[in-house]
Amino acid sequence: MDMKDGGSAFPMLEAWKENADLYCPDRGMTLRDYFAGQALAGLCSDWLNMPDAVTLPEGVSRAEAVAECAYQIADAMIAERERP
Repeated sequence: MDMKDGGSAFPMLEAWKENADLYCPDRGMTLRDYFAGQALAGLCSDWLNMPDAVTLPEGVSRAEAVAECAYQIADAMIAERERP
């Protein structure tokens, strides 16, 4: 798993790692995906109060912009987590 994704959201027990494919062939979501999902929940909690006059690039929906924002928040969280 690429560490830019922050690793695994739900890491395996050390004892399982040598037989990881036997116990858990699907590694699940990355920490980045988990953080983005948490950020998305917060962003969407006030969806109805978002201003209608948000300026979006041509062809980009509000949903796409919010999803991108959620991943930007996730990236910032991972960067902050890796600071000493």
